[in-house]
Amino acid sequence: ENGTVLCTEDSGKSWRSIENIYQKGLYSVCFTDQNNVVAIGEAGTILISGDGGEHWQQQTPITTATLHCIAVSKAVCVVVGEQGSVVVSDDKGITWNILTSLPITTTLRTVYMISESQWIVAGDKGQAYLTTDGGKTWEFRGVPQGTFQFNHIHFFDEMYGCSVGIQFPGTTDQASIAAYTNDGGVNWIPLQYTYIKEALCFYDSKTGYAAGDMGLIRKILPVKQSDNSLVYTIPEIAIGANRIYKSVSFGDEKHCVAVGYIVEGGALFKGNEALIEYSQDGGATWERSREHGIADGGFFLDQKLRKVTAVGATTFIAVGDSGRVLRSEDGGVQWQSISVETSATLWDVSFSDSYNGRVCSSTVVYHTSERGMHWEALRRFSGAEIHVAMPHPACWRIYRGSGGLFHV
Repeated sequence: ENGTVLCTEDSGKSWRSIENIYQKGLYSVCFTDQNNVVAIGEAGTILISGDGGEHWQQQTPITTATLHCIAVSKAVCVVVGEQGSVVVSDDKGITWNILTSLPITTTLRTVYMISESQWIVAGDKGQAYLTTDGGKTWEFRGVPQGTFQFNHIHFFDEMYGCSVGIQFPGTTDQASIAAYTNDGGVNWIPLQYTYIKEALCFYDSKTGYAAGDMGLIRKILPVKQSDNSLVYTIPEIAIGANRIYKSVSFGDEKHCVAVGYIVEGGALFKGNEALIEYSQDGGATWERSREHGIADGGFFLDQKLRKVTAVGATTFIAVGDSGRVLRSEDGGVQWQSISVETSATLWDVSFSDSYNGRVCSSTVVYHTSERGMHWEALRRFSGAEIHVAMPHPACWRIYRGSGGLFHV
């Protein structure tokens, strides 16, 4: 809360306060290199750090618009936000300029940089624009009907890209959808209604995965045509109208695990059952870990799983409600329940290497240095839900849902 930043240099044993940096919401953060970090948020806020997040400096605002997304290519940073705002830095965030060459007032939600001078920005009302000269001139690359809201966009090269978002937002026909382009965004081809509107994760330069409501895990896959062009498909890998997926993680190119929970009749009910599905062929087929997969007595009701992360090629840690921590060493087939001294929901898990990891509830961070076999409480916080990231064992960052940022 209130922009508090704490720092530790001994893996969390002792703490010191750094500085108060900001008191409102931060929506996106990005490293420009190992030391330089840029964070953006409400009311045109841009924060920069030159020492990996230990010290922060708030830049003089050049717009009052809320900023939603940042992308980086070498020294160039591009930020987009409300009122069609496009803000650019060519020195890793030290100085910024707001571009006036794109005369729109529509909210922009995503930006992807193909190179330092070639970017595509996109957002509400089907608006997407391409520049090949660093923002001097723009070409329309959106949906003319204006019925699509771009939430996330990813390009593989100058011609091929994918997007996820919302079709007919704000209407009774609203639905999540994915689309691809093979002509640089001149045309966007709907893949199908996917129940995925935010998450788009690519394992390599061509293959992506997304997971979400209604029991759908989606694999975005390119298929070469006779003229050597690519057509993207998004087949359903797992189907079940009562499944909600919350997290997916890769151990390697073959082993991946998805977690979430089961609902009944498409609606939430008391007695949600934890869900774990695993793939050992890169996502081509999936199997569910059922009751015999848990070593200490089977699956459990009223305990949703919230996050899974890979610790190695076949080792995974999953966390969820009622302080549940699960560990698998065989790619998700068999799971062992690990004791943590809490009954609170565990929201996030992150490992810096195969031994050192953190999990966090809304108020407490827990640490392991034993591959997830034993956990101890390190630090207590007050306020909203927190999430944790670990660049290396002695350095980690906590992101609070209400806008706080901690470097520890």
